[in-house]
Amino acid sequence: MTRHTWFKIALGIFLSVLLSVTSATAENRPRAQWTKPAGFDPGEEVKKHTDTLPLSDQEDWQNWQRFEPMWDEFEGDELDADKWHPNNPTWKGRKPGLFHPGNVSVRDGKLHLTMKKEDVPEMSKEEGFHTYTSAAVKSKTTVLYGYFEVKCKPMRSNGSSGFWFYDQTDDWWTEIDVFELGGGVPGYEKKYNMDAHVFRAPNETIERPWAEHAEWSAPMELADDYHVYGLEWDEKRIRYYFDGVPVRWLENTHWHQPLTLNFDSETMPEWFGLPKDEDLPSTYSVEYVRAWKSTPRTTPENWTREGKIGPTPERISDALPLSDQKNEAKWRKHEPMWDEFKADVLDMSKWTPYMRGWRGRKPAYFSPENVAVSDGNMRLTMRMEEPPDTAKERGYHTYTSAIVESRTQVKYGYFEIKCKAMRSYGSSNFWFIGGGTEIDVFEIGAGAPGYERDYHMDAMVHRSRVDGNPWCMPAIWEAPESLADDYHVYALEWDKDMLKYYFDGVLVRWIKNTDWHDDQRMVFDSETYPLWFGHPLAEDLPSIYSIEYVRSWKRDDQ
Repeated sequence: MTRHTWFKIALGIFLSVLLSVTSATAENRPRAQWTKPAGFDPGEEVKKHTDTLPLSDQEDWQNWQRFEPMWDEFEGDELDADKWHPNNPTWKGRKPGLFHPGNVSVRDGKLHLTMKKEDVPEMSKEEGFHTYTSAAVKSKTTVLYGYFEVKCKPMRSNGSSGFWFYDQTDDWWTEIDVFELGGGVPGYEKKYNMDAHVFRAPNETIERPWAEHAEWSAPMELADDYHVYGLEWDEKRIRYYFDGVPVRWLENTHWHQPLTLNFDSETMPEWFGLPKDEDLPSTYSVEYVRAWKSTPRTTPENWTREGKIGPTPERISDALPLSDQKNEAKWRKHEPMWDEFKADVLDMSKWTPYMRGWRGRKPAYFSPENVAVSDGNMRLTMRMEEPPDTAKERGYHTYTSAIVESRTQVKYGYFEIKCKAMRSYGSSNFWFIGGGTEIDVFEIGAGAPGYERDYHMDAMVHRSRVDGNPWCMPAIWEAPESLADDYHVYALEWDKDMLKYYFDGVLVRWIKNTDWHDDQRMVFDSETYPLWFGHPLAEDLPSIYSIEYVRSWKRDDQ
């Protein structure tokens, strides 16, 4: 065998190993993430009603409880030594800027981190620090998951104003950068830079540290005024907010380590260049930091299936629910919500392609032209197209979607549809709403990475009769295949005692019925869901949510 042949074999083995390592690493990185397009849409601004809740969740959907170790209004005249270090005990700063505790102060109801041009101690010079001092504040406790919010104004200089989380152990080293702002750097004045880093992870070989970076462009220069920056971090997602508006989310694949909370001002010569003399001293000011942990509310008894469902029932009669083909419950047809879609137009005596008081989840606008009946299916289409100018004025843009609502209301019964979800980043939905409550039979994002098989079910109370607060009971069952691959039968059995959810005739969830006793309308729609799935991709559109039939039954006692 020639040397050339041996070289080709060796090269092939090397490339094969390299590709397998790269592939494995790529598989472990987040598959799903979204970043908001630049600026705000009209009407997107969030109004604050209370300081006790995150700006993005003023209705308290997630039952937030104050997390005292990382909450500070900075109302005194010195840093709270029980909560914070006036430096970073394990890191001296990004060279050439040296962290100096004397650059940290509390006054006028704010925490101030200042960057200066000044000489550094000789010992620090030997380590490579020179010319500049900066500042750092690090929490004395760690935290795993929660909501973290600061109101601040970054430096107007070439230094970086940072708000971030990290910790470093022998086998785990991760970091979440809520922001690194170069408020005075040409070209970066409006940029909200967000990162999530992985340096080491347990039970995984990290060949090279990596990060998921994103930038969002604000409609103003960030050093002009104070703004509210938020991070919502849980076991599934990491979400970033600006003035209460979501601007990014990221699938949480690695950030499950308790982390410290950090503020700092840094020199970043490779990214922002060195600060200009005329811009120093420059101060990064934090008006408050607030932290919350989400705690489960006392909710009704409930159950969700785990794992596969096994054999599905055989359809004997279309006149009966798939899950009750022997009609043991004595079901009778409920004509107002029964449609086989055999005509070539929507039956306007039963349905309307509009919804009272709602024109869609932004940015997509509900367009009646996107509702059609053909080939024995009702079809709800999502398109990439501009909505009418009147809709643009209200913040809709780029996409149109579709909705169909029943003309009649119903309380209790059995409701079954056979459908195929869209294969796009949009959401295909089947739900009921009325009387201050909502039942989501499903919300399916079958084209979004990581959600292809997720059968997402919900039951919501928009205003509790007990305390006036909203709450919801989400659940996910994972189907054996993508829900956009084929038609499946989804059903809700709803009575005064229980809500039961079915997939292809098999029970996958039940909830004790404590609140869902009002008349409700039936709704089908396709929606954009940026905070959940991201924006639909042009190559996936138009995308169609197809419904073969909807059938409804009631018992004699309903």
